[in-house]
Amino acid sequence: DGQSNAGSNDVMVMNFLSDGAHQWTVLHGGSSSDVCLYDCLEVDTSGNIFVGGYTSSTDLDGQSNAGSNDVMVMNFLSDGAHQWTVLHGGSSSDVCLYDCLEVDTSGNIFVGGYTSSTDLDGQSNAG
Repeated sequence: DGQSNAGSNDVMVMNFLSDGAHQWTVLHGGSSSDVCLYDCLEVDTSGNIFVGGYTSSTDLDGQSNAGSNDVMVMNFLSDGAHQWTVLHGGSSSDVCLYDCLEVDTSGNIFVGGYTSSTDLDGQSNAG
């Protein structure tokens, strides 16, 4: 679709019709690695697209990365237009993988994963 990769890996979202006809592709990322793996995309009842993953980019949508990897959540409209990106993490690695994102019927977004940070939101890592 004529788009360029901004870093070593970018998040990719594609849309196809029910008959398999390709509609659009979006690449979105920073200068390093921005990753969405294994069932990391949810669509709400309004057609908004939410993508969860992690990033090592230090310049993703003007945001700074707090550690080696930060949890990343992106929102796109049903036509693929990017709306917002949130990065959240501590001083080490914070990763969202494997069916890590859910959107409830009220539009709240829940993200799970793992951390090796010892300072994520003021909490201590036990191991």
